[in-house]
Amino acid sequence: MVKLRKWQQDCLDAFEVRRRKGQPLFVFEACPGAGKSLMAAELSWQMLNDEENQIDFVLVVVPWKSIQGDSTSGMIKTFDRRGLRVRDRLMLRGARIVQQPVPSNLDAVVTTYAEAMTQEAVDTLHMWVGKGLRVAVLFDEIHHANEVNGAWGDYADEISNLSEMTIVMSGTFFRTDCAPIKFVEYGDNGRPQLHCPPYKYSQAVADKVVRPVACKYLDVELRCISEDDGVSTENLFSIPNSDKRFGKIMREVFHPEGDCVRRMIHDIDEHMTRTRMRFSNAAALFTCRPGRSGASEDKHVHQIAQKIRQYTGQEVVVVTHNDNNAQGKIDAFRNGSSPYLVAVNMVSEGVDIPRLRAIGMMRFISSEMMFRQIIGRAVRMTGDEDGTAAMIFMPKFQLMHQFGMNLECEALEGLRDLLCDRCGQYPCVCPCRRCGQEPCVCEPNEPQEPRIDDFAVLEANPLGGGGSVSQDEVEEALITIARSVMQRSAHHAHANDVQLAHAFKMAMPMFGAEGKDETTQTHLQCLDQARRRVNRLINKLAGKKYGGDFKQCWTECLLKPHGVDWNTVKNTWTVGEIERLANRIEELLVEAFNNGH
Repeated sequence: MVKLRKWQQDCLDAFEVRRRKGQPLFVFEACPGAGKSLMAAELSWQMLNDEENQIDFVLVVVPWKSIQGDSTSGMIKTFDRRGLRVRDRLMLRGARIVQQPVPSNLDAVVTTYAEAMTQEAVDTLHMWVGKGLRVAVLFDEIHHANEVNGAWGDYADEISNLSEMTIVMSGTFFRTDCAPIKFVEYGDNGRPQLHCPPYKYSQAVADKVVRPVACKYLDVELRCISEDDGVSTENLFSIPNSDKRFGKIMREVFHPEGDCVRRMIHDIDEHMTRTRMRFSNAAALFTCRPGRSGASEDKHVHQIAQKIRQYTGQEVVVVTHNDNNAQGKIDAFRNGSSPYLVAVNMVSEGVDIPRLRAIGMMRFISSEMMFRQIIGRAVRMTGDEDGTAAMIFMPKFQLMHQFGMNLECEALEGLRDLLCDRCGQYPCVCPCRRCGQEPCVCEPNEPQEPRIDDFAVLEANPLGGGGSVSQDEVEEALITIARSVMQRSAHHAHANDVQLAHAFKMAMPMFGAEGKDETTQTHLQCLDQARRRVNRLINKLAGKKYGGDFKQCWTECLLKPHGVDWNTVKNTWTVGEIERLANRIEELLVEAFNNGH
């Protein structure tokens, strides 16, 4: 039995319940990087080894050959590791339909929509079913089933009708064109109706299954000319993609000789230089726009690759659909140490290259589905993960900025569950309990308390009247000062205004009027930390033991044993008294965990 994550076990349990009830359709959702390939292999294994309702053969349909993989990568590798006999084509080459043998000594076929969504494939399956073969079908990234004017959706319907069980999975159950997706029904809230709870990106971040995302946006000033306004200077973020000038602006932003491309390559190379000092095989993906015709399909890819070589002096791997050995290049890059990979769509959905830690968006993307699929290439973990974020570099187009903000908010939601109970930060900045220092200086072979490693702080953006970095609020006045510094200093021109303001906020109490270091915590700071700790523990205990009822939790922890309310505690209790209260609440929380609440 393969060791499954909790979401995968829950998904498997829900699947078995539907099978026992005779339901022929199972739909589930999991974010990119969560482990859908392993889930597909496990569901297939269960059907093929079910003594009461056994399936003879599973057809797995994926959108790209890069997802299909082979014995060393992709879906085929996952099925092979699960002990399933698998091949990469539905039909034998060169044989007519009537000569296609019924699969024997074979458990599954992992093939692409391009091969499976044809009349020949449907007729072949029809013949096999007529000869007694019990078939199940699994559609990966089912949103592709409406492409080619819906023809793929029609073939998917026919294959499903021939199957005993149809499984549908995706990380993005939506399409930019809003066309309905086969086998998926939607509720009034626009969400797909699933047969088990979805495994969302925020949950995967909280479970440390995927990396959090941090975005760095490049905004530029543009000199625009229009019949109505004449010559005007506007920043990139102020121009929506509905503007009639947008096409020209987009071409200028992504022009290989332009300043925007140069600055993005410089920023990514600077980031990767720092990252590769810690992770020597770390890599970045540059995703480029496709050409308008077959002759110019790969033009932009090669132009950007040349600029990366010119500006960085680094090796660059280029992968396009026109490469005869595209899959071989991807496999070599996956197992190599080259720092940069440049592609159009060959590295988007399902491609698993965990050493990718950054994405450079050298194209405008109007589809949030595609945006998330591309970002998904950099969120996959490398075993015992270090906690660093996947960095996304992109021009600050309004629409792409919104896509990025959506992902960052989901990442922050997941990170809140990882905050240390003692210091309230992620990563933990508590001194080591053995050596008393931060960072820890214990010998590697000395046993010590497990701790969270360094984390690349998420890029923040102004929110409302101010902003925030993690849980610390940043005042608007400091953000205004930070923006002024960014305008006057070339060294800080590309900084994040909220993070720079946060640095000012942290520095202010450290230095007195004469510039003397005053880093020792004041009484008020200690008091504030103690109060924050009580609040965090109450929130966790309320959710764990009292079903989210914070009022009842406060009553049981404070009012009944001490006869005072929280305002009295905050205003009259000493630091020591509040710390003792926090310690007692922490003990109750541990008891709740031990008792299985």
